[in-house]
Amino acid sequence: MAKSILTLHFCSIHDLLFCPALQEWLSFSPVQIEHTFGKAMRLTERACPRCTTIMHEALAKRIPTLYPSSVPRKAAGF
Repeated sequence: MAKSILTLHFCSIHDLLFCPALQEWLSFSPVQIEHTFGKAMRLTERACPRCTTIMHEALAKRIPTLYPSSVPRKAAGF
């Protein structure tokens, strides 16, 4: 019988592993993952919520027209 290999998402920038059972990103270093799961796990690189937030903030500063809420509104009629 072939061994099953679990594929999980991992953010190597912030050392976060996505746990599908909990639907959460958990703090795990590559060493901890290797020690805990060994060869039974394959990691795929993914952006975690921290990466996504950083990217959105950077885009909002660079291209404010993409994020209308970040553009100051001019009061009309005052």
